[in-house]
Amino acid sequence: MGRKTKKQKEVEEMAATVDAERNRVLEIMQKTDVYSILLDPLIESYLDAFRVYKVMYKRWSDAGFPETQSFTNKNGAKNAVKHPLSVQVDIWSEKKLRALERLGMTNKSLARRVITGGTTVDTTTGQAEIENGNRPNAVLNFKDKWNRKRGSG
Repeated sequence: MGRKTKKQKEVEEMAATVDAERNRVLEIMQKTDVYSILLDPLIESYLDAFRVYKVMYKRWSDAGFPETQSFTNKNGAKNAVKHPLSVQVDIWSEKKLRALERLGMTNKSLARRVITGGTTVDTTTGQAEIENGNRPNAVLNFKDKWNRKRGSG
């Protein structure tokens, strides 16, 4: 075993980074009681997107984060176009975010039921649940009163 090439070192570093990310995701999912073995393919899909994102980001970083690059068309005119690596970083960042959403690890995946002030509200409908047959609050009683008046008037 001789010296490792630069490519071998990069591959080992990326494997360690991906492994650390896998452990981080699994730890978060287990702490929030979201983890299921059925989610393993989604986790692997996320890790693939994470790996590609990190590679593209590193290449863009090594290039000095250029925003644009010069392009010469057929007529010889030079135009500034968005740098391809910045486009790839943006694309893979979105893919990574979508994979996290599917895993339920973003703010969009808030709980469907929220307990507020003694009543439970279903966030999909915005309706408070009635507990023990009682109306949840005086506002709904007032609303019913006016609905009855409007209907009979």
